[in-house]
Amino acid sequence: MRKFLIIVSLTMLTAMALLCMDIDKKQSFALIVVGLLLCWAVFDWRKDKGSPCEDGDETLLETDEDEDTIPCKFTTRDLCLQQLDKMNLEYKVTYCEKDDYECYEFHFMGDRILLQVSSEGTSFTLIDMDWRQYPIYVCEKGINERVREAMNRVNEKSMGFTLYSTTFLKKIQICTSTTHLLIQEIPDIDHYFSDILYRLLKIHETFADTMTEILEEENVRLEEEKNTVYVDKLGFPLVSEDDFPL
Repeated sequence: MRKFLIIVSLTMLTAMALLCMDIDKKQSFALIVVGLLLCWAVFDWRKDKGSPCEDGDETLLETDEDEDTIPCKFTTRDLCLQQLDKMNLEYKVTYCEKDDYECYEFHFMGDRILLQVSSEGTSFTLIDMDWRQYPIYVCEKGINERVREAMNRVNEKSMGFTLYSTTFLKKIQICTSTTHLLIQEIPDIDHYFSDILYRLLKIHETFADTMTEILEEENVRLEEEKNTVYVDKLGFPLVSEDDFPL
């Protein structure tokens, strides 16, 4: 098709040049300008017809028979929204703190998920928003230390997934964030994307197991302290008034 357009354009210019040979300079200049405008209009019309990639069509671009076919190129944003559509997940545009990013909010298995994707980048970020909340007054009674310890342990063993906390309306909220590459060349891209979503929610179970582990360690430590006998510098057991009831 490109060769055809080039041939048509050269033919038009040649015809204009031949006409200019029999007329004065002003008319010759006008004909040349008209020819250039017509050529530009043809190319602009072909460009405005758009790409067959629109609306999710994965048809290959048509080229000359002696040229290789050129596959459609989807942006990472297009790929993310296509995956959400395939999973029948409704999404809406929402506020985004990053100026060069677009943000979409959707719900997956009861959790509110935020999708952040750049219009020009090749990666996307998923944030599982406030899936666990603790009132601040409760956290002040010692739970805050357990929560932070559990988050640190989970972050150490959950490669690519990060837990962090925010404070809102007198509550400590736990969120999970993960960033991954998403390009058209990834094989089995449907499974790749859905697996990331399921692993994002798997963090809930990992966090709960870690909290249980920390509580068990505290109980063992308290029991050991209860059975520990403290001695003085001479090696005699330390006693208190409670050891000699009246």
